[in-house]
Amino acid sequence: MRKNAAVTDADLRAHLRSSTDPRAERVRTSLLDAGLALMADGPIADITVSRLVETAGVSRPAFYRHFEDLDDVLVSALRREMDAVVAEASDPADAARRLLRWIDTQRALHAYIHPSYTAQRGSDYARELLRPWCAKLAAGIRPILPEADRVRAESFLLGGVLELMRQAYSKTPPLRVDADDLMRLTARMARTS
Repeated sequence: MRKNAAVTDADLRAHLRSSTDPRAERVRTSLLDAGLALMADGPIADITVSRLVETAGVSRPAFYRHFEDLDDVLVSALRREMDAVVAEASDPADAARRLLRWIDTQRALHAYIHPSYTAQRGSDYARELLRPWCAKLAAGIRPILPEADRVRAESFLLGGVLELMRQAYSKTPPLRVDADDLMRLTARMARTS
């Protein structure tokens, strides 16, 4: 960062997020790891900044240098995990399968965070990651659909997948999400439209 420039808190956070400084990366990783662990451990309403920084072993000022607020770190932790899950995917279907399987293994976490802003933002990100697979399915619907109908079919398929996931992990206890069955059902719906 430039010296003698007026630097806002947002500028500093943006710099630290892209920083390759090992110390900044360690603090950020500790906070993300702690956020994920706390979300998996109990209701999201019980997570506080104090509890998070204590679990991460960092100071409160360090937290605010890296994240705007508690939601920011929790959403970032979910995004980091989802990115890692799909990183090795060979194609959109493989990415969808990997993500759905991960979601299935994280049923307790999803039950603890649902409903919340963090859950909504996590769902929004899952939607982004699942969209290429649904777009591929929608593009294969026969007869070939006009562009506007293809986009609506893609959204319909995507919404259906997300609704089935939401139903599964909002139950008590959370239900299992069978990635292969869900993908087969969605693909079958696209083929028989």
